[in-house]
Amino acid sequence: MITNDWRNSDERFAQKGMLAEALIHKGIPLYTDFYQFCDYAISQGIGDYAVSMEKPDREIFIHSEYMKYMSHRVLLNE
Repeated sequence: MITNDWRNSDERFAQKGMLAEALIHKGIPLYTDFYQFCDYAISQGIGDYAVSMEKPDREIFIHSEYMKYMSHRVLLNE
């Protein structure tokens, strides 16, 4: 059975790469949280929004969104 998952389109893979590049440049290690954030960011449209930004601003924006995501997870004790 083949399932068409919108998260696995070429566009979404490109966005995950962009998110990964920005977080790696900010020194975020490749742990489970990193990958969960990428999925979260894609599902919430953060990737779509970040694509339109210039690289320095995009990296700052993505890092800021990552820190908010992690702060929220800490508050929820995840």
